[in-house]
Amino acid sequence: MMNTETTEIPILYGGAKVPFQLQNEEEKKQANLRTMERVKEKAFSRGLPIIWGRNGLVVAEYANGNKVLVIDGKITDCPYEG
Repeated sequence: MMNTETTEIPILYGGAKVPFQLQNEEEKKQANLRTMERVKEKAFSRGLPIIWGRNGLVVAEYANGNKVLVIDGKITDCPYEG
């Protein structure tokens, strides 16, 4: 059974070496990727999914690659195929 516990994991620093206002588009993209890697590492190491949205859907993604829909704030068994 999937873990449906709600836990917040603070990311206390950004993924950039320079302030956001001074970054070009490539630096912003790389900072975003580094931050997402840290988010996944912290959540997955605790057995938790990351929750994200796309095209009006909310998705829970697990370390094993499974992605399921979140409906009315509850993680379901409905697979996300996107």
